[in-house]
Amino acid sequence: MNKSSLLEKASSQEITTRDCSVEIWMKEVAQKQRLGTTYGRDAKIILPDRVLNESPLRQSLIDEFAFKALSEDYGTRGICHLAAMAQSSEEHEFLVTQVFDEAMHARAFKHHLEEIGACDTNLDTFIREKYAEEIRFIFTPLNDFFHNVAIENKNYLGGVTILTIILEGVLAPTAEMGELKWQRLNPVASNIQHQANLDEIRHLTICANIIKEAIERNPQVLGQVGTVLYDGMELWKKIPIKDIVYKREVLFQKGMFEHKNIVGDQPLTEELRLIDSTPEQRLQLTFEWTQQMQASRIKYMGLEKLMQ
Repeated sequence: MNKSSLLEKASSQEITTRDCSVEIWMKEVAQKQRLGTTYGRDAKIILPDRVLNESPLRQSLIDEFAFKALSEDYGTRGICHLAAMAQSSEEHEFLVTQVFDEAMHARAFKHHLEEIGACDTNLDTFIREKYAEEIRFIFTPLNDFFHNVAIENKNYLGGVTILTIILEGVLAPTAEMGELKWQRLNPVASNIQHQANLDEIRHLTICANIIKEAIERNPQVLGQVGTVLYDGMELWKKIPIKDIVYKREVLFQKGMFEHKNIVGDQPLTEELRLIDSTPEQRLQLTFEWTQQMQASRIKYMGLEKLMQ
């Protein structure tokens, strides 16, 4: 099985909310990590003309970034609720920084859609109308689940669990694939996802630590968190995200072959060149990484026995 480099980075770090106060975030992320970036990417990278004209490659990019903009929008709103429920000042400050990060990611994806001319109307309206099925079948069920757990039942730790395993644990691997496959075809799109991945590693690690420390302080919350985790994983099996990702990978495949000279021998994994990969292989790889990420976080939080 090919291992996710994002997973290796997340698994090798031990970061807590105490390492991400607003003051630390301002110095280390806002002023240092994002130095020289604009709209969530390295400002020096030039946008290639090949994504400005109608083509399968361009359409796959629009589909991918619209989906990810929606993901980040929903995530930002959810984290706002969690920040208001935080059980310590350290957790509150960290979640507030995460709100800024996710809002930045959403803005970065939307700005890239705007700069390639994805639509000539209001972008938010365009996304919600064109991707109404994705909203209905993927985002609405996930949002309803989060709302029921975190807001209606006031289950703060359950909300953090959903965020860590279901949302961040799924979005991070798809962002990793996006960073890899767009490296040569659209370096701007690749770098946007690279910059987002730097944040996702921090989010995954700290959110998992919040759950881990809560269980260590009070083992009785284990069952409560475990129930949410089980229900969330069952919901994840039912939503048609693989169908959505596969459709855009088919478009990417057509676009990739139209630009073979640009792709060259770029590696996707140690064993597989991007040009030799199929939509099915990229889909399988992405969801292998998702499963690895989820399993890693579940084990770290001490919840693996509940999932057996």
